[in-house]
Amino acid sequence: MRKQYEPNRWTRSWSGRGTAMINKIESSSVPKIVSAPSFEKRLSALLKAQPYNKFYKSLLSQLRRGFTLSQKQLSAIADGYNKLTAA
Repeated sequence: MRKQYEPNRWTRSWSGRGTAMINKIESSSVPKIVSAPSFEKRLSALLKAQPYNKFYKSLLSQLRRGFTLSQKQLSAIADGYNKLTAA
């Protein structure tokens, strides 16, 4: 007798999909208000200080295309801007 296939069993190939789904849910649950111009100004200031930072470049392009940013991304922007202004 053959074992039946278990489609819901957690395997190594499922782990990446689960992470991607969690990231998608987190980024879509953030309200649109976070795409305010203040974050775009902060990102522009960060890019002037660090012009080759790919992370900040990608966040700025996401904001300009109308995508919402997750809370982690927003806190990274705020932390970077606070470090920049404190220095």
